[in-house]
Amino acid sequence: MTAAQTEPAAPPPASTKKRVPYAPDPRVRWGLPTALLAVVAVAVVWIVLVAIVKAAGIDENLASLIVWVVTYAAVIVAAVLIAKNRGSGSLRVDYGLAFRWYDVFIGLGTGVGLVFVTAPISAIIEALYGKVSTSNDQAASSDGVWLVVNGFIAVAVVAPFCEELLLRGLVLRGIRNSILRRSVGEPSRGTQRTAVVVAVLGSSLLFAALHLHEGIGSPVTMTNLGVVTFCLGLVNGIYAARTGRLGPGIWTHVFFNLVSTTLMTVRAHS
Repeated sequence: MTAAQTEPAAPPPASTKKRVPYAPDPRVRWGLPTALLAVVAVAVVWIVLVAIVKAAGIDENLASLIVWVVTYAAVIVAAVLIAKNRGSGSLRVDYGLAFRWYDVFIGLGTGVGLVFVTAPISAIIEALYGKVSTSNDQAASSDGVWLVVNGFIAVAVVAPFCEELLLRGLVLRGIRNSILRRSVGEPSRGTQRTAVVVAVLGSSLLFAALHLHEGIGSPVTMTNLGVVTFCLGLVNGIYAARTGRLGPGIWTHVFFNLVSTTLMTVRAHS
């Protein structure tokens, strides 16, 4: 090779920095404001529906069916619209909506375990208040088909999927996206940790707050619901942040609700 000849330029070295686990994909342009807007929109849908079915004097079981079907449909519609208009268009990329075959076993162990862990906590709360918790959600006391539809399909199948999509998919990632984007260049380890902690805690608190309406009028029930749902949200938030998937949390939510609903049903019909 003569001096006049030059060697081809070497390709730039591949970046040794890994993307922050669960960090926002470059195509995802939404953050906390969008996530909160979705939560508010879904809450408004729920409030309006409850007012309509009460004003119309619809049978309680049918009213419950209408409310949960439309409300949870609103969650899915909101998630799809945000992903298509402000994200990658993929629910997997935007929210981590993905499953592995072993997620069901993680969920089974964690969900059942949480029931046993939160049971003594609930007992302590009731002992401190000197009263027993009584939820305003009467699905577990229904009979026949309504018990299956409103007590099990809604609570143990549909609710876990939609609530995890909303709280751990939209809200948790929305909080983390917003925090990580504030950094110029690669976020520091401190920023990464802060983003994880704030996202998990924030989404768990909101998850608990959204369930408090089931105990309105009963301080012991509201306290119980708040603490128990916060614990569930905390565990599922950690799973979502660590794995980047909603699968483990959805299955945990399924089994937790399934066992809890079964116990409440037995108690209501005994």
